[in-house]
Parts: sequence; structure tokens; C-alpha cells
Amino acid sequence: MSENGDDARIEAQGDTAPPGAAENAATADPAERSAAARPDGAGDDEPEPAPEPAENAGEDAEPAGDAQDETPPASAETGETPAAEPTASRQESVPAPDDAGEDPLDKVEDTPSSLDEPTSAYTPFLDDPDEDGPHEAPRPVDQDEPQESDDPTRAFAPLPDESDDLYAPFRDDFPDEDPAEVTRIDPAEVTRMDTVLPTTAAFAAVAASDGADGADGGGPSDPGPPSSSAASPQPGLPRKRGRWVRRLSWSVLVLLGLGVIAFAIAYKLTPVPETQQLSAREQLNVFYYSDGKTVLVEEGTNRRPVDLVEISLPVQEAVISAENRSFRTDPGVSFSGTFRAFWSTATGKQVQGGSTITQQMVRNYYSGLSQERSIFRKLKEVMVSLKVSQSRDKDWIMEQYLNTIYFGRQSYGIQAAAQSYFKVDAKDLDPAQSAFLAAAIQQPTPFSKVTKDNRAAVEERWRYVVKGMVEAKDLTQAEADALKFPVPVKEKQKNIYRGQVGYMVNIAKKELREQRGIDDEDLALGGLRIVTTFRKPLMDAAVKAVTDNVPADMPKEQRIGLTSVDPSNGEVVAMYGGRDYLKEAMSSSFGLKAQAGSGFKPFVLAAALESGVRLSDTYSGAAPLMVGNHAIENSSGHSYGYLNLVQMTRDSANTAYVRLGQEIGNDKVTAMAESLGIPESQLTANGADTTAVYPLGVADVSPAQQAGAYAAFANEGVWYKPHVIKSITGRKKVERKVKNEGVRVMSKDTAADATYAMEQVVNSGTGTAANLYDRDAAGKTGTTDGGAAVWFNGYVPQLSTSVGIFQSKNLSKSLDLSPYSAYGGVLPAMVWRQYMETATAGMEVKEFPDPVTYDYTPQYQYNPDDDNTTSPGNGPDTSTPTDGENSGEPTGETPEDPDQTDPGTGEDPGEGDGGDDGAVDDGGDGAEPGVEPGAEPDAGGGR
Repeated sequence: MSENGDDARIEAQGDTAPPGAAENAATADPAERSAAARPDGAGDDEPEPAPEPAENAGEDAEPAGDAQDETPPASAETGETPAAEPTASRQESVPAPDDAGEDPLDKVEDTPSSLDEPTSAYTPFLDDPDEDGPHEAPRPVDQDEPQESDDPTRAFAPLPDESDDLYAPFRDDFPDEDPAEVTRIDPAEVTRMDTVLPTTAAFAAVAASDGADGADGGGPSDPGPPSSSAASPQPGLPRKRGRWVRRLSWSVLVLLGLGVIAFAIAYKLTPVPETQQLSAREQLNVFYYSDGKTVLVEEGTNRRPVDLVEISLPVQEAVISAENRSFRTDPGVSFSGTFRAFWSTATGKQVQGGSTITQQMVRNYYSGLSQERSIFRKLKEVMVSLKVSQSRDKDWIMEQYLNTIYFGRQSYGIQAAAQSYFKVDAKDLDPAQSAFLAAAIQQPTPFSKVTKDNRAAVEERWRYVVKGMVEAKDLTQAEADALKFPVPVKEKQKNIYRGQVGYMVNIAKKELREQRGIDDEDLALGGLRIVTTFRKPLMDAAVKAVTDNVPADMPKEQRIGLTSVDPSNGEVVAMYGGRDYLKEAMSSSFGLKAQAGSGFKPFVLAAALESGVRLSDTYSGAAPLMVGNHAIENSSGHSYGYLNLVQMTRDSANTAYVRLGQEIGNDKVTAMAESLGIPESQLTANGADTTAVYPLGVADVSPAQQAGAYAAFANEGVWYKPHVIKSITGRKKVERKVKNEGVRVMSKDTAADATYAMEQVVNSGTGTAANLYDRDAAGKTGTTDGGAAVWFNGYVPQLSTSVGIFQSKNLSKSLDLSPYSAYGGVLPAMVWRQYMETATAGMEVKEFPDPVTYDYTPQYQYNPDDDNTTSPGNGPDTSTPTDGENSGEPTGETPEDPDQTDPGTGEDPGEGDGGDDGAVDDGGDGAEPGVEPGAEPDAGGGR
């Protein structure tokens, strides 16, 4: 209402005030008059001026209405007019000072509340004469009802119920507005009309108390008016953005729904297989000799199933820690791991696992789930795993898992692994051993043989498993700290690997894993039929040749290796890997390596011929040859004049080959050797390829590598990589034959010329002990400095064989071969000849091709030291040594019939004839192989 309206009412009510009202108002406290004059929520925008002094109150004070008509008379004893009882508040009253111990709300609740009976304090404001109709008359306070004059709350009207509408009396002031839209006013925020009515101050105090209670949550009888901020509308999302959000949400929901439906259908249609994988437990791997009929060895699956009660609890805990830490609670499938595997396969990346223990068990236990790595197999595995997890308990799953999983050392199942690694039963495995076997599941091979090279990685994996057991509270931290890394016992080889069998099977498995796509798990599951290239008669011949010639008391650290290769396809037809695989497992044929010595010179010869050098070209063999501060000598200290390539090869002249290497360059020698199967890592180890003595064989090689390289000369320049697998037949009975493609590494002319030069080594040079009496043979001896390694590498057109004797530990220590001398042309050549005589028996006799760049015309004179002997000629040398001739130049004489005799068969070849070669000790020990043969060398363009 306006201020004028309020003033009019005040004046109208003042005219009808009863007698004594002015006096009571004049004697009342100004604060009481101000509080009583203000109704709750009826303040104006501006506060009224302060009231007049008490003496003028009778004129300006507003009558109290019917409530003040009930004011009791002044006390007879004191002569004072008692103060009017305070009016009722909306929530609670202010307790009197002498009754402060009582809760005012308890007294208020005694009075019933009804909005139909408004309190007397609101009466003057409800009967507004300006309204259209009179309000219902207020009920006067009954003076006969018991009253407690000292309790001001008794004068208040009852509190309204929560359901009552306190604003109903005021709605007539706003006839054009919807009652639901009327904004409620918080009494605590309204400016009070302290000067309008005498009781304004009292109302203000009560309103302040109401506001405080409302802020605390309101009392049980009146929640208080709502905050105006509650009605403020919240800002919404922009319409366009909201539309896209809704569309995206629906799309995601639709896709999820379709995925759930597809998953449910696949789950419903995938049955759990009813049979176990019998092949995983019962089939064997069978290795055959090259005929495909003679069994080399049968390898069975080492599996001993046991019940779960026979497996120690630490084993189960360790396996869960290593493979699937949520095994006891998951549904049998790791959805994150499975999704990762699906994604890797779908994007063409390497297929990842992500399998739980249940999934691994399902894959290994049930038939119909292959080891194929594909999305469809993985999906089927997931469905079956979910169903098995629902139908079988976790203990059953764990038992099958521990009896089927592969632990390495050909051990399938925990019982076999416990015996193989620690010589105990599964029930006796302690936490440290259990963690070791659980860690081996992921990568069995490194755990099968713990060495100083792999121990750090193996122990790190073991500690990871132990840490998981601590996190799962299977072990305390103190117990884990007390565990020591368990070193497994030395692997016990079965008797089926005795003798040469273990060497053959081991190299065959190595090739299956590295070149034929067969992994450890495939080999362990069994069911493979593997035909090797080894010919049993030749294997027996190799063993006999070694045992018949090599002294029985040869020191054990000295090893002999023999490898025989078919030049037409690279098949390794025979090998001698050592005395016994069960006693010395490292193969001396494929595994061990030593410096090649002069057996490396044919690679230099081939590189020179490919570069345009001719067999008839000459190089000085004078010694010593100073390279920097290093003096290079020939064997036995010989010094030669000019030698052609045939002579320097036959007599193994070191200085002449060093000069040849310097002329063509070591890079061409390296390229040729690499193309013949010698890995670059071995050729360049310790900077060997950068030294002047590189042509003398300072790089390390194995007998298998040498036999394969020399086979290219026998096969007219085409090299086949040596291999030992002929065919593989899988569990589905499908045979897969190995195809080995040949590579031309030198021209036919080069192969023919080099072969001719090496024929002279066997016929009249350093390798005459290898001469075969029924056919031509070619080869090259090799002796390293000090006799630490001795070689003979030779071939016939149908077979290439390398024999090497060397140290296995101290590689620079001289060999003890007594009663034989440590030269390649002695004991190695003797072993080679006996083996080749047996191997070629009944074999067609084939001749080598004629040389291309050798014209037999030049004849040279040379003077080794002071004996004035005649140099071996390029053709038949029937001349008598000429005293005093030492020019080293060609004589110009031409033999009448060069085809009647072999070159270099003069009557007196000089001291250098028949002498063996030597090699200096430069170049280091070399390195292990690791690089495949490289590209063909450049043909070269002349000298």
C-alpha cells in the first residue's frame, strides 16, 4: 500500500479509539510502540520519521483496535498501567527473562493454529476500508481463558500449519495476477515501518527471530517463505548444441544396443566343446632321416596330470599373480585385453594376447579351438570361456590349466615342470619355486636355462610375480624379502639325444623356430612329422672318420667339427657336432667358431677374379712384407718371387695374397664372403676387415658356414643356404616341403678358375693328404697363427665338406694333436678324405670344368731364400732348376703339351711346395653370426 492509504487508516482508527488508549500509548516504551505498530511483511520503501515524544503520543499514536480494548486497567497498588501483551509471531515467541529456561516453542504448540481465526495483532491491517469487502472479523482474545501474564508468548495467535496459506488475506490486493506467480517476500529482507505503529519494534524483533529460524531450515510447523532466488529460471543449453548432443547420444545408444544383440546371438550360438584336445597330450613329434622312413628320434610330451589337492597353494597364488590377478572374481574373460587383441588384429598390427587363465585353459583343453591367431578364433574363445566360467567353478578351471600349460624344458603341466626344474613334486613347491614356474609361463625358453646373460631379465620377471603375491596378501612383505631366487637344476637330457642325435635334433628345432614358422608351443604340443636332410649312412661315415683318425686322448677343450653339404640344394647331409650331446651340448659344427686361416683365401681369389684379375696374373711372394710396423711372413719363413694366382693358392703364399687384397680392396672381399653365407657381423668384428691381413682369414667361421661357402664353387657359382629341414607335416596331415632358392654369387668362369686353383692344392700343394684316388677334388687348407685352429675345406662336384679342429675355450692356445702336427693339411685332411671316400662310394664320377683365364704359357723362376730353386710353373714344368736364376720374371718358355700333366708338377717345387700356410694373429676372435648373406658383389672392371 501507499503511504497516503496508511495515513488515512491511521486517522480513521484514531477517531474511534476508546478512552485511555492515548494514555496507554503515552506510557508505553517507544520500542514496544514501534514493534507493535508494524505487521510482518508490511513495511514501506522508506522508513518513517521517528515518533514524537511521549507527551504527544496521545495525538499521533495509532489505536490498537479491538486488541487494545481488552487492555487491563492500571494497577491499584502501583498506579501504573500494565503493558499490553505482545502479539503472536509467525514462528516462535520471545521468552520472558524470568522464564528463560522454558522452550517457547513448547508453549506455542499448546495453542491450535487456524488461519480462519486471525490473530488480534493483524486485525488493524486486515480490515482495510479501501478493499472491496470487509474481511472476516477477528476473534477477540478471551479474557476468561487462563493466561500467564509473565509469559509474553501467550498473547500470540497459534502458528499456522505448513499447508495453510499465509498470503491469502493479501491476494485481493493483486486481483489481476495469478496467485501462483506472486513472489513471496522474505520478512528478513523487508524494510520495516518502525515509526508507523507503536508496536513496530516488537514486530521487527519477532521477524528477525523468524528469519534466523528459517535460515536454519525452519521449524516443524512453518517452513518459512521460499527464497526469491529459487524461482529464477536456470539457463539452458543452446538449441543447436543440444540437438547435436541428443543425436550423438541416440547414435551411441543404438550402436551399443546392436552390439549387445550381436554379442547375445553369438553367445547363444557358441556351444562348449564336449571333447578334450587329445592330440595335445598324446601325439609325438617324430624326426626322420632324409629318406622319410628311418626314425631319427621320437619326442613325447612330458605331461603328468595331478589333482588340484596335489598342487601346493603357493603355485596357484603365483600363477594368478603372473597371469590373471582377477581370476577369482572375473567372468572368465578380460574384456579390455580381448578388445586390445581384436583391435591389434583388425588394424594389422601384431596380434596380442590379453587372455585370462580361463581363456588359456579353454584354448589348450577343449577340442575345436585351434592355436590360430585370428579374430574369429578369439571370439569363439571368449564365448566358450564365458560359458565355462558360468558352468564350472574356479578350482576346476585352475586344475585343468595347471595340467595343460607349457612351462619349458619339454614339460607340460605343473608336475612335470616341478620335476624338471627342481626335482620335487608339485605339492612340495615353495613360494620362491612357485613364483619361478609361474613366471616361466609367459616366455619358457629363457627360464629353461638361466645363464649370466639372461639371469637379470629372468629374475626381474620372478620379482614381479612375488610382488603380486604380496599385493594379494598371499605373502607378507617380510616373507617376500626373505625369498631367494631359485636357480633350477641343470636340465637333464634324455638318452634319446645321446651321441649325434641331440646335435641333429637341436639344429633342426632351431631352424624350425627361426625359419619355418614353428614356435616352442607348436613343438611342445606335438603331432609334427619332420623329415631332416641328414642321411644316416653319411652320418655314420662322419662319426667313423673322426673316431678312426682323431687321437682318443685329445684334450676335451679341443673340438672337431664336420659338416657336409649338397651343393645342388644346400641340404646338410651329414655333421659331426661333438663327442656326445649329453656331455658337450654345444655343436662344434654349427655353434662353435674359430678363425678361418688360409681357408679364407678362396674368397679373396673369387673377389679378384670377379674384379677382372686372371689366374695367370702374378704377385710378389717376397717376405717379409712390412705393413706399418707389422711384418707379414709366409709359412716356415719362405720368400717367393712372383707367383700367379694358381701358385699362390697352391702354396698358400701369405704375402702374395696380402698384396692381392690391397690391390682389389677389402670391401670386395667382404662382399664376396658375405654373399657366400658368412655374416657381416663376423667379417667386421673387431675391425678385421680394415686390416692388411684380412685376406689371411682373421674372421671367425664355423664348419657349416665353410662347407656352404665352398659348395658354391662346386655348383658353378650358385650358392644355396645350408639347411637341415626337408619337409614338415602338421597335425592336419598336410606336408609342406622346404623350398630353398639358389643365388648366383659369382660367374661360372670365376667358379671354374677358382676350382682349378684349389685342385692344385689337393694334387700337389698343401692338401695332398686329402687326395681322392678315383676322382678330382678341390679344396684349401687353413692354419691359424700358432696352430690354434686347423682346417681342410674341400669338395667334389656333388658334395662339399669342411673339417675344423679348434679350441673351445682359449681360442689362441695351440692345439695338441700329437702324434700329428697342427697343420690343416694333416689331421683335418685325413678325416676329410676318409669321410669323402665313403660318401662318394658308388657316386657318379664328375669332372670339374676347365679354367678360363689360365693359358699355361708363362713360366716363372723364383728364389726362395738362397737355394736358387725353380718356381713352380703355370703348366707342366719338366725343366731342370737353373742355378743362379733369381729374376722372378717369366722365361717365355711354353710347354709343348700342356694338357698332359697338371700345372705345378715340376721336378723340384722348392722348399715352399707342400708347406702349409700360416696366418697372423691380428683381427681378434670375431663375433657370433647374426646377419644373413648380403647382395652379390660388383663384377669389377680390371686390375
